[in-house]
Amino acid sequence: MTNTYLLRTGFGREPVMPEVVLPLGGNGLVGREYTGVNDTLYITCVAFQDEAGETVLLYTMDTLKSEMFIHPLRAAVSEAVGIPGE
Repeated sequence: MTNTYLLRTGFGREPVMPEVVLPLGGNGLVGREYTGVNDTLYITCVAFQDEAGETVLLYTMDTLKSEMFIHPLRAAVSEAVGIPGE
């Protein structure tokens, strides 16, 4: 006898280019800001939903200074998809 378990998954990727000038990170030059864009930054997400409707989002961002984006991003995603941010 085989038990079957339904797990729905989804995947998405969107550009997430900041509108503000951000300091460069990781190079030791504190206070230096960027002067242009070489590559588009993305947020990538995979969603998992079980049979009971419990949904988990797992995402990554192509940014180093992401702490300034986490709370607004979590709130926007929560509002858009109806999943609590916690």
